[in-house]
Amino acid sequence: MLKKILTIGILLLPFVYQAQSVQNGKVNIKPEKSVEISQAFDTFRKDLGISEGINFLSVNDRIFKSGMVHKKFKQTYKGLDVYKTFIILHCKDEKVNRITGNILTNIDINLNEKHKRTHRSLSLPVKYVQKKYNIKDEKLQQKFIDRVIIDKSYPNFSGQYTLAEKWIVTSEKLTRKYEVIIALPEGKVVFSQSLIRQGNADGIGKTFYYGNKMIKTDSISPNK
Repeated sequence: MLKKILTIGILLLPFVYQAQSVQNGKVNIKPEKSVEISQAFDTFRKDLGISEGINFLSVNDRIFKSGMVHKKFKQTYKGLDVYKTFIILHCKDEKVNRITGNILTNIDINLNEKHKRTHRSLSLPVKYVQKKYNIKDEKLQQKFIDRVIIDKSYPNFSGQYTLAEKWIVTSEKLTRKYEVIIALPEGKVVFSQSLIRQGNADGIGKTFYYGNKMIKTDSISPNK
């Protein structure tokens, strides 16, 4: 009886391992054996849900005294940024022993379809910010930044993705700054947040190598 239980347990291990690899976009893969850095994405292509058009572009390396290196990558889909996604390869001696991050898996969006801005989406960023953040006393202006891929329920994970536009809304005196993500072609706001205020005030910053230096400072705006 014990032998049968052990056998079943061994058979189930690969399935348990795979289920724990990527859940709701959260990546936590610990390979049974270390793999070469250059082979990491190919080795775990299925686990990471890397469909056609998905790529990971190198952002930076963080090197620790222990010899551990964290290689950070951003996710793209057919050349577009996938909003707020990343992968970190935890490496030592040129081998990957863990993969963590936050990604969108198995993306399948036809970017050849016409995703035109509507009159609503063109006028929406400023109007949305005015209403949500109760701004009545300042004139606002908006600027289109780029098109991105985002989960329709961001910051939650639904597995339903959409093409969207990223806009930045600022006040005339640059005391307010907001980011607004609008789904196409629906013209619906998926996500918004307040960003760092452009205070641009003089201040003193303590640097690691050069001591105290005069710098331009900003204050953080609360998400209200």
